Amino acid sequence: MNNKISQLELLGDRVVILLDKAQDHTITDGGVIIPLFENGETDGGRPKSNLSHKKYLSVGTIVAISEVAKDKLPVLVGDRVYVTPTAASANYQFLTDRSQLIENWDGYIAIPHTLIEAKINNNENVN
Repeated sequence: MNNKISQLELLGDRVVILLDKAQDHTITDGGVIIPLFENGETDGGRPKSNLSHKKYLSVGTIVAISEVAKDKLPVLVGDRVYVTPTAASANYQFLTDRSQLIENWDGYIAIPHTLIEAKINNNENVN
């Protein structure tokens, strides 16, 4: 756990989660690199693919829970959870060093407990 997070006492119903990093490409067995694309549309409504700029997935590990959230959720620090995709927005980015630029966040989010969609009950890697 990040030392700065262990020094915090979260207020309200907040949960701090470290999101998993998204891969920007896949590599086939033959060594071919395939970039990650997202489906999109042109201005005329035609389908097109855009190079993905996602840095984090909507799945992560709980690193801190407020007392209020502990009473409302059956989760513990270290549990793996799915969060709503909007939770990875700039509104919930949590900077452990408040002197850095917002673009340099490390995947931590501080969200209300209601944005956690599900707890992952197994320890298998989720992709």
